[in-house]
Amino acid sequence: GTSTDPDGGTPGAQNAIFDDTPDTTAPSISSISVISATELDVTFDETLEETSAETAANYTVDGGVTVSAAARDESDNALVHLTVSTLLSGEIRTLTVNGVEDLSGNPTSDAIIDFEYIETETAAVNDVVINEFLAAPSATSTIPNAEYIEVFNRSDKFIDLSSWTLSDAAGSSAAFGTFILRPDSFLILTETDNGSLFTSYGDVLEVNNFPSLNNGGDSIILTNASATIIHETAYTSSSSGISTELINPNGPDYSAHNYGTSTEPVGCLLFTSPSPRDS
Repeated sequence: GTSTDPDGGTPGAQNAIFDDTPDTTAPSISSISVISATELDVTFDETLEETSAETAANYTVDGGVTVSAAARDESDNALVHLTVSTLLSGEIRTLTVNGVEDLSGNPTSDAIIDFEYIETETAAVNDVVINEFLAAPSATSTIPNAEYIEVFNRSDKFIDLSSWTLSDAAGSSAAFGTFILRPDSFLILTETDNGSLFTSYGDVLEVNNFPSLNNGGDSIILTNASATIIHETAYTSSSSGISTELINPNGPDYSAHNYGTSTEPVGCLLFTSPSPRDS
């Protein structure tokens, strides 16, 4: 560690941070990373003793998942690579660690951490739909005074929105950042720095160069990372402080005829995460 001596160091003398107090604290789990459907990386808060760290029986996962191998990383001795039976996408599992020791021989006892393996799939057309949008925000409305577009994943897929874009008649947004949209879930898209206005309503993703929706009508196009249009709609007018909503997200009609003005007295977004079906 860094010297605490006021001179900046202690050459020729006992170190300022000298401490020979015996270590009696067992290692704890700092983090877990899901590398693949059969690989987990578990990081502890201190260096581990090799034999106990590499004993697969010291690691258990619930839900019938088996741990077949454990290997302490050669360069980072606080990191263990686990090989497990195939994980199912979207299921939260718990890893329990017992008997893994530090260099002082302190063993872990029921150290636990939850994790989830997610396998993303490619979105088909209309898997993700433009579910609601506010083109004419108003300071007198109960909902935030900022434009937003809400999308809905109507599929059973986990969909990675990385590098997706929104566009209107005037141009396109910047590429989306990383976000995994879960099945049957909603996401509010809005301009950078407006995200905090919407966090109480549900999941939010700030989008650079968010398209400025025209009050008198515009088109909205949602495009994936491969430049495939996943969903698009158009409108000819908007009401101040009141959102426009998709009536039936399950189609088959995704044209402007399947949209209407929100009937919520506050203009909509009257919900907490995840967003409910539209009014």
